[in-house]
Amino acid sequence: MALLVKTYAKINLFLNVVSQRPDGYHNIETVLQAIDLFDQLQFSLSDALQIQSNFDIALKDNLVYKAAAALQLATGVTFGACIKLEKNIPLAAGLGGGSSDAAATLLCLNKLWETNLSLEELKKIGSPLGADIAFFLGKQPTALAKGIGDELFSLSQNVDFWLIVAKPDFGVSAREAYDLYDKNPNKDGLVDNFTKSLAGSSVSKIASGLYNALEKPVMEAYPKIKKLKELFIKAGAIGAQMSGSGSAVFAITQNNVDAQRIADEALKKGYQAFVLRPSNYTVKICQT
Repeated sequence: MALLVKTYAKINLFLNVVSQRPDGYHNIETVLQAIDLFDQLQFSLSDALQIQSNFDIALKDNLVYKAAAALQLATGVTFGACIKLEKNIPLAAGLGGGSSDAAATLLCLNKLWETNLSLEELKKIGSPLGADIAFFLGKQPTALAKGIGDELFSLSQNVDFWLIVAKPDFGVSAREAYDLYDKNPNKDGLVDNFTKSLAGSSVSKIASGLYNALEKPVMEAYPKIKKLKELFIKAGAIGAQMSGSGSAVFAITQNNVDAQRIADEALKKGYQAFVLRPSNYTVKICQT
């Protein structure tokens, strides 16, 4: 049996840093939205763990391999798997691509290896690998996340909008983004006000409520990210914001014509750009 899976990216519509924890992590409040930019993975049984991919990364840094190895360790299984990864989600962009791939790996190998772990058990295995893994395992395309990002509350999202996601020619690690934040903290966002706007039907209310506490310190360190946001606003986006720890920035429009026009402006300036919609899936098994 082989499993073919699509693993979707996310954006942070809202991100507030609540406090720094004794373990060095941060407690946050963030509203996550899955978007229809996805990687594809194929899983089949094998004698050993094998990863084939269209991008080059050491196994020790590959979240797909680390998730598979963690599941092996937790369950004691001796099976292997051949995992083929087609990477489309940009790396180190704040879009959760690695976490999405890791979540799919836990879900699919749990099925392929017949380990029969519950969703909560998979979340415990995935948590040390990445806080966003819980969101992608949860299968709720719009969610409020608290704690380190692993306490999830499903949200209704009733607003129809288009997105442009663009990334400069460099990435920003989550650790660096939070280190920059700790030197220049700010807590101006109110998550309850933002979640109410999701339940309405106004694109402008969502756009006006966008907030990311990491954005200001990261943009001060990386002016090119700030210039990308300014490009979006100047080109007519209703709202724009850095996603997660960056370096990607997303913009919101009401229609695909405006979205494509704005994406073309970003492409002309040398940014990688995508025209997207919100997704109904975090992980989707397409073929068995």
